[in-house]
Amino acid sequence: MKLQSVLLIDDNDVDNFIHRRVIDIMAFAQSVHACTSVKSAKEFIDTLVRSQENLPEIIFLDLNMPGENGFAFLEWFKEFSAKYPNQSKIVILTSSNNQADVDHVFSYTNVIKFITKPLKKDDLLQISP
Repeated sequence: MKLQSVLLIDDNDVDNFIHRRVIDIMAFAQSVHACTSVKSAKEFIDTLVRSQENLPEIIFLDLNMPGENGFAFLEWFKEFSAKYPNQSKIVILTSSNNQADVDHVFSYTNVIKFITKPLKKDDLLQISP
């Protein structure tokens, strides 16, 4: 079954292009939205809530970004989820393979997987609904 929507949060446009392409080739989701900053991702999610639209089922999140990083998004999303319970799951999609980062991200209940870039077909098969 194909997901309704996914969100990519990564400051690298090339990575977003590649990851969107893999998602499209695998027919993983009907719609893919990409944000290049945590700020724009939070604004996008807030817009969905205000318009009473469903949140993305999967959020692919890079950890290393300028300004607010992926950990800042995880903190925000934890508070957001307390106010607006939702079914969104977060997949960390990053170039980091630091064990401390891996351990830290799994302290957030919405995080379901840690993937080192780039996103591959096998990665999507492992998280398919």
